[in-house]
Amino acid sequence: MDRLLENPGVLVYPEEEFLLYQKIIEVFRKKGYKILPVKDPSQVVLDEAKNVVYLHRFPFPWMIKHIDQGVYFKLVPQPFEKDGMLGYFFSSSVKETELVVNLWHSLNSLTEGWIKSGKIFSKKTLDSQQGILVPVRLKPEGFYTKTSITTFELALQLSNTQLVLIGEERQNPASDFTQFYREFLENLHQLNDNLIITLDLPSSYQSLIDQFLENKVSAEYLKKELSKVEVGVNLENLIEVLRFAKIKKIKVLAIGVEESLFQKVLDKGIFSLSQEEISNLPEMDLMNPLLKTYLYEKYQQKKQPFPPFENFYQAHLLKKEALTEKLLQVLEEYPNFQTILITTKEEIITVSGITQGLQKKNFLNFKRIILDNQKRLSTEAGDYLFNGGESSPR
Repeated sequence: MDRLLENPGVLVYPEEEFLLYQKIIEVFRKKGYKILPVKDPSQVVLDEAKNVVYLHRFPFPWMIKHIDQGVYFKLVPQPFEKDGMLGYFFSSSVKETELVVNLWHSLNSLTEGWIKSGKIFSKKTLDSQQGILVPVRLKPEGFYTKTSITTFELALQLSNTQLVLIGEERQNPASDFTQFYREFLENLHQLNDNLIITLDLPSSYQSLIDQFLENKVSAEYLKKELSKVEVGVNLENLIEVLRFAKIKKIKVLAIGVEESLFQKVLDKGIFSLSQEEISNLPEMDLMNPLLKTYLYEKYQQKKQPFPPFENFYQAHLLKKEALTEKLLQVLEEYPNFQTILITTKEEIITVSGITQGLQKKNFLNFKRIILDNQKRLSTEAGDYLFNGGESSPR
């Protein structure tokens, strides 16, 4: 709170709620803040101000808790403004606002708190973290630079991003990938505990995941059962993610296509499905020349006998579109949560991945992290790269 008041910035509040927040507005006005009344603060994103305070509504609802009574506030570092702060205050009544202003000196060291009837019921401070370095793709230059940020800085840059896509190259994964998951998720959770982790696993495995999260089955049993299905990402990394989710009580959802359906389309094609199965399929564009060309190159690399290419194409298109549809459903159902998808690199790169589907549905608030141990990577792959070692630009 001290940092927020030391450097004057902009305070944004809904014009119809002036009386509700008058006491808080006066605190910031006296400190030199520019006061900006608007119709809806959640629609105002100010990038040019170092410190920005929002009252009543916030542009990034997944970063805050939602309460009915009392006063709630949260302060986080500005994602792309060094030493800047974002602040949010919500009050349920004029009386609650007056009581919290009277307690102001008690809040100076806090970054998050809930106060009701003048009593502090919950509070939090933010400890600075560091962690391993992540090379960053800086736009619009279009290549991965040698510039690196820590996993804490990465989490901070992604704190205002509703969807974080993590794509892992399964072949010869670097041992540092497990460490990356652990440190990145820890730092992201520290900034925002409204998290949902989605996995590119068949939804039939949801029950098994829930049992593990509820301490009903062991990690060994979980690993044994998951080894029976095509997980895509490294199994050790997946177990580490689920361990973290269990400790932090984070919801985990399996949203991948069912293996039996994928295999049926792969063996016999999409038109072999029953009428009921077809009616439950996601929207699919079978005429996708870019994806078809990309997958044909992959198909030609297969050494073992394989079904006809058209079946191969339809099965992988189904996998991609089903994952996109389920992910959009999660985002719609949980708008006040930040969602993380953990899948393969293949599923999030531009040509073959789900990003086209997200953009087609006008969902653009996502970023991609690539975990790949190769030294050079196509600029089309993602926004951030971690390869477990030194990275080189393209």
